[in-house]
Amino acid sequence: MVRRMNNGQIQAAMLTVVGLSEIDKSVGALQYMPMMFRNLEEVDFVRDKLAPTLEKRLLAKNYVVLFWGDAGWIRFFSKEPARLPADFKRMKMFTWAGDTYQADLMKAAGYQPVPLEINDILPGLQNGMITAVAQPPFWALAGQMYKPAPNMLEVNWAPLVGAQSLPGKPGTPYRRRPATRCSKRPGKPAPRSRPRAAPRAMSRWPP
Repeated sequence: MVRRMNNGQIQAAMLTVVGLSEIDKSVGALQYMPMMFRNLEEVDFVRDKLAPTLEKRLLAKNYVVLFWGDAGWIRFFSKEPARLPADFKRMKMFTWAGDTYQADLMKAAGYQPVPLEINDILPGLQNGMITAVAQPPFWALAGQMYKPAPNMLEVNWAPLVGAQSLPGKPGTPYRRRPATRCSKRPGKPAPRSRPRAAPRAMSRWPP
């Protein structure tokens, strides 16, 4: 997506931290710290504090941030039940293609990362190329990943953070919008998350 914007094929995109990190690695501070945040209010607080600095770094590389957002908590979906970290070490874990930092980190911890493009996640689960994937529940539902991987570990691993971005240069006029959340309904506050707790037993999903 970033390459397409660089080439002028598209003019704007809602990028996750994976895409934003291709522009500037510092954005990874919002997501690449598993179980750092106890609830989404803490995510909002840290993002609001870091946003001005991150936006300046992105603008220095000719990208303008219109607004930030998140899609809730990333959870683990697997073909076989798993509850402990050791359980996932025997599984083939999806990682984003091009995200070498995540793949190297998982290898160092003894896991088996398999880099894939987003369109290959569902076929990969179906043909056994991967056996576990970390995604927010709404995306596991929308992408039908829960069918071949119906076991969900109910632990708030990390928030899926992103930003609406478009190519621009310092001095480009734009109006910044407040942060958004996919789970937030119009006229209602975003639901509060439960405090961090020990992982629950695997559950079949959807419930």
